[in-house]
Amino acid sequence: MNNLLKYIFFIFLLLQFSTNISAETTSKWITKTKSENKLEMEKIEKIEKQSWIKKKVKKIFDDEEHNQKFMMKEESELIEKDMMGRTAAMARDTWKPEIFVVEKIEAKGDFILEGRVFDNTDPCKKIVLHADGEPQKINDNCSFKISLNSNNTNLVNLEAYDLQGNKSETKKVQIVSQFTPNEKYYALVIGNNNYKNLERLTAAVNDARKIAKILEDKYDFEVELLLDANSKKMENAIINLRNKVTMDDNLLIYYAGHGMRDNDAIPKQAYWIPIDGGKSLDGNWINTRTIESYISGIKAKHILLMVDSCYAGSFRGSDVDFPTDLEVNDTMWVKKMLNTRTRLLITSGTDQPVLDEVIDNHSWFAYLFLRFLDENVNYINATSMFERLKKKHGSFNQNPKLNRLENIGDKNGDFFFFAKN
Repeated sequence: MNNLLKYIFFIFLLLQFSTNISAETTSKWITKTKSENKLEMEKIEKIEKQSWIKKKVKKIFDDEEHNQKFMMKEESELIEKDMMGRTAAMARDTWKPEIFVVEKIEAKGDFILEGRVFDNTDPCKKIVLHADGEPQKINDNCSFKISLNSNNTNLVNLEAYDLQGNKSETKKVQIVSQFTPNEKYYALVIGNNNYKNLERLTAAVNDARKIAKILEDKYDFEVELLLDANSKKMENAIINLRNKVTMDDNLLIYYAGHGMRDNDAIPKQAYWIPIDGGKSLDGNWINTRTIESYISGIKAKHILLMVDSCYAGSFRGSDVDFPTDLEVNDTMWVKKMLNTRTRLLITSGTDQPVLDEVIDNHSWFAYLFLRFLDENVNYINATSMFERLKKKHGSFNQNPKLNRLENIGDKNGDFFFFAKN
């Protein structure tokens, strides 16, 4: 019994001791945990935060990759659609290439013709351009530059083709040569207003002054101007040209004033009237046949006689064959005309009275002549100028006339006015 009690007591003490040790150990562990827990928690939070960042970054990259894939897919689909559209357009393409270029260009010697081509479906590099059948280079911006020489050609034909064989309209470019003649140009310009025995005129003197000025200033003529001249001065001025003008020169004689006709003569005769001419035929009237004889003795290569008076069409002459626009712009034709003897007559009317002052103190004939000279920037030939003069007289009761004076030496040439460069 005693032994049993001793054993039970021993067990009790052992348990008590174990409890004390556990409590102490637990207390120490709790104390240690509390001190280190903060650090552990911080580590855990840091790890969790890093994990969250990694997940976030991964999501961003995943989203971007997704977007890129989507955009690539969308772009691929658009390219595919565009290619399909182009293929379909090419399959049904009937659009003709277009050529943009000037219709007329003035040049002297070597020059560059510039322009541009356009096609609705084909890029510039796929268009073929020909100039007179010769292939030409087209730049990336669809422009082209062609080297030409005005002495070798007066017309260029341009054509363009695309990949489907569609052909543009043929563009024709006229090449007009700029000439610098070495020949001399002379002019005798006569204007009579203040008649002693006949009705005074209004426009003749002003016409003569303005024509003389533009011939000197713009066309480099050596001009003799006679205003209100009597019979002796007029005849002497024409006769003196025989000693002044050579066979390589050019001469313009322009008369503005009264003109009369002798209806009793057979055949009828026409006259230029100086300011001292009488009301009826007298010794001061100058017969147009006399003027023809004076001019026939002048050696000039080209002579143009322009008469703005009544009954001016009584000169003897033949009709003129008018050149085409292509001929007028053809260098070879111009050179041929420059080397061919010429005697031309342009009158403001035929065998009838003509108008005096019409516009700006000018006769209509002189006004148009001055306008054509003023507008010209290169050269103008007499026969083409006459065609324009005649058309502009349609509303007036007078009919301008152009004749070749074959009886005094015309050989089918032409007279040219060259503007100064």
